[in-house]
Amino acid sequence: MRAKQISSRGADLIGHVFLIFLFMAVSAASAVAQTHTITATAGLGGSISPPGIVIVDDGADQTFNIFHDAGYHITDVLVDGASEGAIDTYTFYSVAADHTIEAQFAENSPEFETNVSTVNVPEGSTATFQVRLTAQPPSTVSATVTRASGDADITVQSGAALAFTTANWDTYQTVTLAAAQDADTVNGTATIRAAASGIPDKDVTATE
Repeated sequence: MRAKQISSRGADLIGHVFLIFLFMAVSAASAVAQTHTITATAGLGGSISPPGIVIVDDGADQTFNIFHDAGYHITDVLVDGASEGAIDTYTFYSVAADHTIEAQFAENSPEFETNVSTVNVPEGSTATFQVRLTAQPPSTVSATVTRASGDADITVQSGAALAFTTANWDTYQTVTLAAAQDADTVNGTATIRAAASGIPDKDVTATE
């Protein structure tokens, strides 16, 4: 009889231990199930942080920051395939499911910008105008400034070769024009042109 009671208690103990382990296993499985994944990707020309597959606790918030490389800009951010526009940060609030976020970029298309469209150069003297880019280039832009047409008495005295880098692209650089003294009484004009590969020409009209 005593042996049967001990055996019964042993069986009860084993049963309790089994239930405890079963509860722990269910709890662990439940804990694992209470997370979600957000897959973050970025196209050519920038990055997203944090990148890749990000594990987020159920109900938690997760913020992503988007960065463009030099010479590029953000064109769109897609969240679960839907456009959120050209934003540089996005937060998922109270995450309850898996999500995706994708950052898209495009290369800048800089153009020349001058501080004037016309400039008067007195005969026997000089005058200046300034040139810069409208957007950051992906690499250094080597520009030339020349007399494209018109009065040969008007020349580019300095600033015929300009370099716009990813750092100084928005800083004006000076071009100096000179007009030779001549005997005629007619005011001559010339087209002064800033040019570079891949960028539209920019003309300034010079009058002596």
